[in-house]
Amino acid sequence: MNWKKVIYAEQLILYMLRVFFRSRSQPIGVLLTNMGEIFMPYFEYSAKNKEGKEVERQISAASREKLLDLLHKEGLTPLEIKELSDDEMREKTRWKKKARSQQKKKKQKKKLGLFKDSVSQQDKAFFTRQFTIMLNAGLSLDRLINVLYWQTKSARLQNVLYTMGEDLQKGAGLSGAMSKHKDVFDEMYLSMVSVGEKSGNLPTIFERLADIIDKNLSLQKKVRAATAYPIFILIFSVILSYVLIAVFLPNFIPIFEGAGIDINKKYPLTAMLINMSNFLTKPLNIAFLLLGLAGIYLLFRFLSKSPKIKLFMDAAVLKIPGFKVVVKQSAMSRLCRSFAYLTSSGVPVLDGLNMLSRSSGNSVIEAAILRVAHKVREGASLSISFEEEEIFPDMVIQMLNVGEESGSIPEMMERASNYLDDEVDNAVSALTSMMEPAMMIVVGLIVGIFVMGILVPILTMATQLND
Repeated sequence: MNWKKVIYAEQLILYMLRVFFRSRSQPIGVLLTNMGEIFMPYFEYSAKNKEGKEVERQISAASREKLLDLLHKEGLTPLEIKELSDDEMREKTRWKKKARSQQKKKKQKKKLGLFKDSVSQQDKAFFTRQFTIMLNAGLSLDRLINVLYWQTKSARLQNVLYTMGEDLQKGAGLSGAMSKHKDVFDEMYLSMVSVGEKSGNLPTIFERLADIIDKNLSLQKKVRAATAYPIFILIFSVILSYVLIAVFLPNFIPIFEGAGIDINKKYPLTAMLINMSNFLTKPLNIAFLLLGLAGIYLLFRFLSKSPKIKLFMDAAVLKIPGFKVVVKQSAMSRLCRSFAYLTSSGVPVLDGLNMLSRSSGNSVIEAAILRVAHKVREGASLSISFEEEEIFPDMVIQMLNVGEESGSIPEMMERASNYLDDEVDNAVSALTSMMEPAMMIVVGLIVGIFVMGILVPILTMATQLND
């Protein structure tokens, strides 16, 4: 397929539509002259404007000389002019069309305010792994970014890749192009890419980044697995309670009222259940209840942004029986693995510690790492500085000590991370086995309270009838 003819035909149709709707009063000679511009060759140029700023653009012109005249008239100093081939025209046209489409969708989502436009860790892991494979295959960065642009399904990541591709074409480095998107690539990611660029070892760096993201995703899944069962039982308990109180209990209320039993005095549990039933069977009350819960959630989200409250909440999470082991061990595993890859990539220890503190995800651990960094900056030993912080496990401190003495901190930290991964697996299994009977007891209590609240008055009524 001749893509140049396809593009020309598309432009001709669009031009004719514009002529029909907007330019019917123009002389036919002017229209024919303008239509002739559609069939001119396409050029891509870079030039400097009067302020000295470099600009890039694609434009059609009768010849290179005509384009030079046009640039001079606009006050532009040409730096480079290139006539585009069929393949280049096709690629750039497809790229720009899809980019404009994605930008339009992005603006629509922002107007609605209902969607969070971000890049998931799964998308980031896919990008990093594919980047590694194509780097090892010898693809240039321009071509690599182009291929990844068409492979990814994330609209946000496509916009990022499009901007990166433009920056690379202007001569920017990979880390420089990525640094414009710090909401996607964190400080540790950018630092390792920068080190890889300087050392000429980008494939290895990206392979390590892919490993970090994959391992972190695996740890997140394990933590979610530990919390999934309790959350499911909690939701089930709420639904069960609502069905028992708002659906089944109203069938018994007329029986109690017809029997002439003083429920409030003799059976306080039954009276409480009836009051709850009366409340939950009114739609307006349910609406107020849901609004109240939503308000509590929003208040919680707002307060959690405060550093002091976030520190209190993170400290509380590390004290919940059962959960504290999973949370702490998974955080330590991420810390050890990231520290191992940062130091083995050539990132200085102090810089690595500062990066880890900002990506720890827990304020208590962040504060501990910052204190360690401060002590190391003053000349203290790394292992001793970690040992003075109670939150770090003894095994990690011992591995650090061995690594310092043998000069193999990255290897020791990676071993510690692998060991902690196994500990997380064991902790998740232990927590799940402990939660199963506990959750069954909760469900049993709910059913038991309902049965007692209904059964006791009914038995009393049956006894009175027999008497």
